[in-house]
Amino acid sequence: MQLVNLTPYRVVLAAEGGEVTLEAAAVPARSRLVVEAGEDVTLDGVTLKTITFRQRVDGLPDHQPGLAYLVLSGVAFAAQAAGRAVDDLFLLGPGPQRQATGGTVTLTTLVRLGAPEYRR
Repeated sequence: MQLVNLTPYRVVLAAEGGEVTLEAAAVPARSRLVVEAGEDVTLDGVTLKTITFRQRVDGLPDHQPGLAYLVLSGVAFAAQAAGRAVDDLFLLGPGPQRQATGGTVTLTTLVRLGAPEYRR
């Protein structure tokens, strides 16, 4: 598997067997909030304006066999909410990590998103 870094950070993946360095993406994948005017809603004779919030993902390629992408959590969650398969996305993991000057992040764990759950 090849891991492509789509974050704005230089990432060093450190393990007992050594280190792998992934350079920062020239154009990182991003998620952003889009606000749009919605339809008016009338409740008990009172008309209210509505707006719609949705997330948009820019710079995330389609799923490709043999490739995985390192992305920020906002990108992964927005892609999942949009219905994109996220089994090829990894996030910066918890645990021992260090952000040095110059935008380098060193970490020992990657995270994958599981299927969302809804509980009442």
